[in-house]
Amino acid sequence: MNETCIIDPSASVPFAALFAKFQSWASDNNEWTAKAMSSKAFSVELYKTFPELKDRESNGVTRVLGLKLADSNPRPSEDLPF
Repeated sequence: MNETCIIDPSASVPFAALFAKFQSWASDNNEWTAKAMSSKAFSVELYKTFPELKDRESNGVTRVLGLKLADSNPRPSEDLPF
């Protein structure tokens, strides 16, 4: 997530968009084990690795709180593995 996401306590990102970025990264980097990961397994690993992240559902959309996609800011996170 170094090149795709940034930890930002004031931000949020739709979980579906985050999972799509993860799948794209896994495919681009030939990470087939990661590519085969379900959204549920990804969610479990995400919150286990970064317990400071939370989620909120509104109108059927789950958002990850405390994270944003790097497209909106050029400074990458040092802690995220993809």
